[in-house]
Amino acid sequence: MYTNIEYAHMHLVYGAAEGNAFAARRRYRDLFPRRQLPSHQIFAGVDRHMRKYGIRSAPRTGRPRVHVEDNVLDMVDQDPAISTRAISAALGISQCTVWCMLRRLHLYPFHLQKVQELTTADYPHRRQFCHWLLQRKFHAKWR
Repeated sequence: MYTNIEYAHMHLVYGAAEGNAFAARRRYRDLFPRRQLPSHQIFAGVDRHMRKYGIRSAPRTGRPRVHVEDNVLDMVDQDPAISTRAISAALGISQCTVWCMLRRLHLYPFHLQKVQELTTADYPHRRQFCHWLLQRKFHAKWR
């Protein structure tokens, strides 16, 4: 991601290079040696975007993020087993946004899947396996 100033400089350098993206890239590298060097496609893309829209991007509209995060947390508090897909559908935001919010809040959604259960009848077999494993490890150590 580049700043607005960097995009403006890219567009000016592209114009000075008469629309030659490779020459613009070389000139940009010479003029701004400490900046990240964009690829030649970026120069052409900035020019195309400026010609089509006139500005790099429109101001953001929509709901403030704080309220959306509060809504996500409320939904997770109400139903800890809710899926990110259900949250995104209910709030009208992307599933990726839900994932990013949850990660930023140090919450990592998962669904617990019970695949087997240990019973008291399993105890002797587990103990026997542990003894066998210890014997193997002990013998392997002294070989």
